Amino acid sequence: MINKLSLVKSSQTKAHGFTLVEILVIAPIVILVIGAFIAVTLSMTGEVLTTRASDTLLYSVQDSLNRMSSDIRDSNNFLATNNVTLTAPQGIDNGTGSFVNVGGTNGPELILDSTATTTNPNLLTSQPDYMKDSPNACTSSAIQQNATLHYNIVYFVNNNTLYRRTLADSNFLTAGCSIPWQRPSCANGQIGALCKTNDEVLLTNVSSISLQVDYYTSPNDSSPVAGATSGTNDVRNTALQTTNTAQIQLSATTTVAGHDFTRSGTAKAVRQSTIATSQTPNQLPGYNTVPSAPVITAAYDSTSGVTFNWPMVSPAATYTIQYQLNGGSWTTASSNTTNTYYNLPMTTIYNGETIAVQVTASTQAGSSTAGTSTITTPLWNRFDYTNGWLDYPGYAQGGYTKTSAGLIVLRGLVMNTLSSGAISSVITVLPPAFRPSARLIFYTATNNSSTGNAQGRADIDASGNVIPVTGDAGWFSLDTVAYLPASAAMTAVSTFYNGWTNYGAGYAPMQYATDGAGRTVIEGLVNGGTYTDGTLIAAPPSSLLPSAYQHIGEVGAGTTSGIGVNVSGSGILSKGYGFSSPSWLSTNAVFYPASSAASWINLTLQNGWVYLGNGFSTPQYIKGSDGIVHLKGLLSSGTTTSGTIVTTLPAGYRPSQRLLYACLSAGAFCRFDILPTGEVETIGTVSNAWLSLDNIHFLGEQ
Repeated sequence: MINKLSLVKSSQTKAHGFTLVEILVIAPIVILVIGAFIAVTLSMTGEVLTTRASDTLLYSVQDSLNRMSSDIRDSNNFLATNNVTLTAPQGIDNGTGSFVNVGGTNGPELILDSTATTTNPNLLTSQPDYMKDSPNACTSSAIQQNATLHYNIVYFVNNNTLYRRTLADSNFLTAGCSIPWQRPSCANGQIGALCKTNDEVLLTNVSSISLQVDYYTSPNDSSPVAGATSGTNDVRNTALQTTNTAQIQLSATTTVAGHDFTRSGTAKAVRQSTIATSQTPNQLPGYNTVPSAPVITAAYDSTSGVTFNWPMVSPAATYTIQYQLNGGSWTTASSNTTNTYYNLPMTTIYNGETIAVQVTASTQAGSSTAGTSTITTPLWNRFDYTNGWLDYPGYAQGGYTKTSAGLIVLRGLVMNTLSSGAISSVITVLPPAFRPSARLIFYTATNNSSTGNAQGRADIDASGNVIPVTGDAGWFSLDTVAYLPASAAMTAVSTFYNGWTNYGAGYAPMQYATDGAGRTVIEGLVNGGTYTDGTLIAAPPSSLLPSAYQHIGEVGAGTTSGIGVNVSGSGILSKGYGFSSPSWLSTNAVFYPASSAASWINLTLQNGWVYLGNGFSTPQYIKGSDGIVHLKGLLSSGTTTSGTIVTTLPAGYRPSQRLLYACLSAGAFCRFDILPTGEVETIGTVSNAWLSLDNIHFLGEQ
């Protein structure tokens, strides 16, 4: 029993663990296996890293080539150096250093001139960003004739990184009709007014980059244009203007897992645009050639005035612009400008003015002979009728003018056959330079189905709307309307008398000025005073007032048969004639002050009409320096039959078309017609107690 147990115990002890000899034999084998496994693992990991890095580098190279190709296709021109004036830190040195396509220490650079767009240029809705007033306003239907906003794209290498930078002039974000979609860029960390974003990084984390750009006259050429990458900026620019294709070779090297490897790619792209670049002429081809004279055309419209245009002179140049008004001396408007237009707005010119311009084109080699152009602005601008309004046959056609004295004058007998509700509908809208500073009310004549004539009211508001507020659409006259535009400096009346005040509510306050012909112009709407005949409303300076008492028709609240103001040496007076309820009254008038007395010419009266006397204005006429004829005088005792000729004006003091003028007769409405033959005749009912010629004014065209 003891022996069996001993045998079992002895057997169990012998089977436990490895002997020392066994361990010494097995251990090296295990170590070799593990080492082999690690070696295999490391080898596989290195291959994966190398492959991944190689693929990434190849993708980056190809993506960079695609981006450059896309920009080339959308560009206007290849450049030898940037044609945008650089402000720090947009330059190559993060200062104002220029980029050049032959490169510096980092090799060549690709420099493109491109057109700014309103949205992403890859979208179908994208449009060029046209420059403001170059020459047309942004709202003009001819906006596509304007110059476009340009910028530069530069691809360059710095510290083994390929960058894309957007260069722009200092006014880039405000010069166009829209805010451009593109944004000027600078190096990361740089701060400046034009640093709206960072340069785009296309290729980085490499040990070296090689960029080569060759230029071809067409995509089928096999030999690059040698002059595009050698010589001076002028020489290279000249050569580049003959090319439309660029071939880019891009190569990059990096080290991964102890291995150096290089990936390369080539792309060829063709410019689709034919737009010429024009922003910095001294960097363009032909700079050393004397240019030819510009060929200038002139155009006028009543919104923008006169604009002179000329095609860009080849070679590109700067221009010196001079203009002349009515044969006077030449004024230099601009020197060394790159603009190919010059505009004189309506605020600085007038109708019937002769304007000449002469333009020379220059390069460093010299200046061209002057190109010239002359235009005479039309004497009248025709109404652009709305709401069914049109000219009434046989009378003056609807129109408006600005005289050399700055006075805005309307004319025309208009009608509307669409409906009786045409009254209060806008007849026409005047351009900005012809609008008053606030709404004005004018005394005028209109149709009456029973009497033939009636008092009408025409309003001109600050938006240029010409509105027949009361009257009849059968016919409505605008011949009485004259005023100063909003651009004219006028003095507000500061002191009122006898309860009168400014009306307000968007209507012009009572104000006055002297126009360029020496006339006094009064305008405005007053309210709430005493209407008793002869009551003082306001007293402008005595030097602006006439030498004798004048009767001027005006519109007052609730009146339909004539009311007005008297103008005398004491001021502006109410002419109430029984209208006793306080209410509003217009005060628009144009007259000569007493200092002009020696210039008046006596009228020859006809058909029994004579001067009333008693200190009232004498029957006379005068022609201002701007061609406006004025009549004045208080008459009596003549024949009152409709169609009676009161006086006949001599040649040079006559309108070109028949005018229909509202007037006052014994405190009531009356009508004068003034014919191209010079006759001034009464139409309809007048009183021979007194009949006023005061405040009649028109353009004497013949």
